[in-house]
Amino acid sequence: MVFKKAGSTIALILIFLNTARLSAQEKKNTDAANTTQKKGSINIDRIILLPEFYHYKPVIAGDTTYKYECYHRDHSGINVDTLHNINDVHEIFYLKSYYKFQTPPGSIISAPYLSISLFVYERSSDDTWVGIDRKSDYKIGIKEFKNKIVSSDTAIVTNHLTGKQETIIHKYYKIQKVDYDDVPHSHEHEHK
Repeated sequence: MVFKKAGSTIALILIFLNTARLSAQEKKNTDAANTTQKKGSINIDRIILLPEFYHYKPVIAGDTTYKYECYHRDHSGINVDTLHNINDVHEIFYLKSYYKFQTPPGSIISAPYLSISLFVYERSSDDTWVGIDRKSDYKIGIKEFKNKIVSSDTAIVTNHLTGKQETIIHKYYKIQKVDYDDVPHSHEHEHK
């Protein structure tokens, strides 16, 4: 019992330290982005506004990848690097991708790579989303505050049309969880 409690305490401390480190890095990134815009030392090709629940960079743990993917209303994919308006995004999926089993060394057939949707965010109006936990079907409303930037990061990507490198600033704006019934929603948000 003491070990379980100590383990939980250690886990909470690690989460706190990691969150503090990430917050410091995000502040550093925000300061750096603001500095480069003022100095003009870097040519910024695009600034993209994104909700703060979104993370541009995938998280990789072993053979498992956690990432976000964006889609239009017609379910066609959106390359976030070419996004001009967050209101063009109708759905954001939070995905977990992994190999179903380990492939023995020297095998000529690789294991199936699976992707499952853990959470989906569906746009319900110009400033609200409905968040849906795919496992439990729990739904929550999310309100956006696009004028309140909470963090930013910078990515250098290769434009697939021109072949040139572009600098993109992602600015993440504040969101607030609200009751599901406090945001507009329709039958489109009923996932089974």
